[in-house]
Amino acid sequence: MPPWVGKRYPNARKPRRSRRGRCHHLKRLLGEFVEKRDGGYALTLAGIRAYQAIVARVQPNTISVDPFDIDGTCSSCGATRRAWYEDSRGHIGCRSCSDLELRYPVAPDTIDPTEPTTLLDALDRQLTRDYFLMFNDVCPYCAGNSTVQLAESEEYYDELAMVSHPVNVHAACDDCAWFLYANVGALLVFEPPVYAFIKERGVDVWDKYVWAAAVDHEVTSVRWDPQRVDGVFRLSGDELRYVLDENLRMLEYEIHPGD
Repeated sequence: MPPWVGKRYPNARKPRRSRRGRCHHLKRLLGEFVEKRDGGYALTLAGIRAYQAIVARVQPNTISVDPFDIDGTCSSCGATRRAWYEDSRGHIGCRSCSDLELRYPVAPDTIDPTEPTTLLDALDRQLTRDYFLMFNDVCPYCAGNSTVQLAESEEYYDELAMVSHPVNVHAACDDCAWFLYANVGALLVFEPPVYAFIKERGVDVWDKYVWAAAVDHEVTSVRWDPQRVDGVFRLSGDELRYVLDENLRMLEYEIHPGD
């Protein structure tokens, strides 16, 4: 029984915190998280981000989606690819040989466990947005600057038992440290020359999930001093050959029609 409620004082109420006490705590937030405005107080940008982080943290993480078949086959064993959701992340891979192609955070409130395809839609939206922004030097979570570079080490993929590529791309925010990995093809697919090359041959990448293998892509060589990356996209018998500079920007490209 609370000390302020008893037989002697049956109508006693819990003491209310004084207005002075509430103001004291509010003043401690002023500056970084709260700013004073005419008529009251408001969250600063840092306060909004802190609130978003708290809301994201308290979202239920008990939602799961059992593995289900999706288009495509495993490059290692030929079994049907599968998608599933656990630990607040969407996964795409093979349950037969345990090869994992994709693992990325997805908010649980964007998924309906009774409709598995909602996982694919949510994962595609999240990846498309994050790829597009991070690869263009903007963090989608704090609006800070991101740094994009080649990832020669495969430790990240080995740790998660993920399928790696000969050369990977690592994008990381300079401020909040959000990061992602991808292959070079994902970095370039929305670049105007590549997008036009694909679209003119009857494939619209916006109509497909970001992980769908709609176009054959290969990194043909990597040089480190100065850094240059050579690669090729192949579609409908034609090739788009490109060279990337030290900033992974397209230095030059050529289209070679097929025979």
